[in-house]
Amino acid sequence: MAKMKLFGFLSSPPVRAVRLGLEALSLEYDFVYTNPLNGDTRTEAFLAMNPLHAVPVLKVSSLFKILLRINVKKSLKTSSR
Repeated sequence: MAKMKLFGFLSSPPVRAVRLGLEALSLEYDFVYTNPLNGDTRTEAFLAMNPLHAVPVLKVSSLFKILLRINVKKSLKTSSR
């Protein structure tokens, strides 16, 4: 499975929260330094990922999205019992 990419600014509290979550779950990811103060979130490529031009953005593979959806559905079934 391809590594996830976390786009963010190190001093952003939401970015730090996502990084902590990924590390707590021992998930591998690449960090892509994206500084909204320098206009990094206003590029065409970034706006294609997040039209709100905000960080964090976590780019994942299609396989990861499928596995996440299966896990969520499984969790919903077990919590409704």
